[in-house]
Amino acid sequence: MVVCWMAYGTMLGVAQGGEAPRNSQTELSGNNVPGSFQVGTLDGGSGVATAGPQAKNRGEAVHRRRRVILNDDAGMLFQPISKPEDFVSEIATTIDTNVDSIWLSSMIGADLYVYDCKVGERAGERIYPGHEQQQGAAEAFEKLRANMKVMLDAGTDPLREVIRFGHRHGKEVFASFRMNMIQDSWRPNFQTQWKRDHPDWCLGVREMADLEDDPRSLYWSGLDFEKSPVRDQRVAVIRDICSRYDVDGMELDFWRWPAFFKTTLEGKPAEPRQVEIMNKFMRRVRRTMNGIESGRKRPLLLAVRVFDNEEISLKLGLDARTWLREGLIDILVVGGTYTYYSIETEKWVEMAHARDVPVYVCMYRPKGIERDRARTAYHMSRGAAGMYLFNWLRDPAEENAALREIGDKQLIHRKDKHYVMSGPFKTLGFRHVLPEHLVPVRLEHGEWRTATLRIGDDLQAAAAEGALATSTFQLTLQNFSPASDRLTVQLNGHSLEGPAWNGMQVSFRVDDRVLVLHDNQITLLLKRSDPQADLPVEVTGVELKIDYQQP
Repeated sequence: MVVCWMAYGTMLGVAQGGEAPRNSQTELSGNNVPGSFQVGTLDGGSGVATAGPQAKNRGEAVHRRRRVILNDDAGMLFQPISKPEDFVSEIATTIDTNVDSIWLSSMIGADLYVYDCKVGERAGERIYPGHEQQQGAAEAFEKLRANMKVMLDAGTDPLREVIRFGHRHGKEVFASFRMNMIQDSWRPNFQTQWKRDHPDWCLGVREMADLEDDPRSLYWSGLDFEKSPVRDQRVAVIRDICSRYDVDGMELDFWRWPAFFKTTLEGKPAEPRQVEIMNKFMRRVRRTMNGIESGRKRPLLLAVRVFDNEEISLKLGLDARTWLREGLIDILVVGGTYTYYSIETEKWVEMAHARDVPVYVCMYRPKGIERDRARTAYHMSRGAAGMYLFNWLRDPAEENAALREIGDKQLIHRKDKHYVMSGPFKTLGFRHVLPEHLVPVRLEHGEWRTATLRIGDDLQAAAAEGALATSTFQLTLQNFSPASDRLTVQLNGHSLEGPAWNGMQVSFRVDDRVLVLHDNQITLLLKRSDPQADLPVEVTGVELKIDYQQP
């Protein structure tokens, strides 16, 4: 048995029957300072992980229906709570929707945990020194403190309430672990004692906060995964949750926030040794969870959320291909911002399905029912098992209409959709992990240029069934003069005629024989009245509106 001494002097062990693998012992001793610990660990082991103890039931658990996975950020802790069940009042609006799985963020802010943790610091437990320098910090803390007290006094906590709610309604519940939170970067002090005790475990120093237009100003307070105590603490948190809560699994969310080594802050890709550090970390997590699983007699699943393509993930040090090959993960989630149609779903699916692992694609924030249907249709046509929602439920009444449809490709099969190709999203926090955008496309006088339209509807089949009403293709341009400039547009080699102009937008009715499932090639030829014009013409928007015959 592996024995772990956690903060507060609490002892946790692998459940009975969980044998510790050689060279993977971990001992943690509390020093009576909440959130602090001392660790001695050997990462150990580079071989392929064996299947979990509940392998005979694992396939059913891994491939259960998850039309929609809802990631909830525990934001209800900032709303009035008078009784424990108030915490799930927002989630409760999803009962009669396609949400089959609820993944609750295990933390708020920079590692303040929303459960009765034995490792780390609990949300609302204490406020950080210097908080008075930040507007609204005291009020936010008081809400956290009061709401957590309501729940703890009743013998429960947010994670326990979500588990109770989810299981009562037949929904799967995961704890979502955001792997590297950076909210300390814009606060006057670290939120947790263990960071205040060990600032050297961070990726940078506080002086970096003043750098302008530099990702180090955001990421300096992130944890450096080259430091073994950082990895030890992450494993200890996973053990704490999985050994004490009846979760169906854990998600390791690497999108929050994407920097794990100093090389990233230097604008360099992770080194091979850093990739192997993360591989060893993942092996250790899998062994830890397998040990706990053996005592609870049902599968304990491990999910990860990585980036839009394999290249970006590897650049950060995340070798998902190895994790899949070694059987370290059960569920793969990909994507995380507004780059909806740049996610390489088909490549991830091919890689994951070879290891019998389902893939889910992140839909970041709702965009309206027709656009949400379109995103679902595209990624599910590429092989996604369902959709993963992040930063939803801001307006449950409006969004629940979408939640009753998305994730079910048959239900949305012949419903109106609006495809809007991914444009630029250059926020400082994510620009280092974004793929190439589909727009903008710069046009040059007298030269053909290409763009791409990606769709998940088979319009030729729909037309053959008599189900298609109209399909309208639209471009948005910048610095174009409809009165004097000329633009030739072809779609899959077919010239589009009869343009309808509305300011800088031009639309065409498209013959149903022109568009194909997935990638459609757009070719454009610009003829300017003044070829020497200074401002370049760009295509800044590519859209397709599909209207079906209504019964």
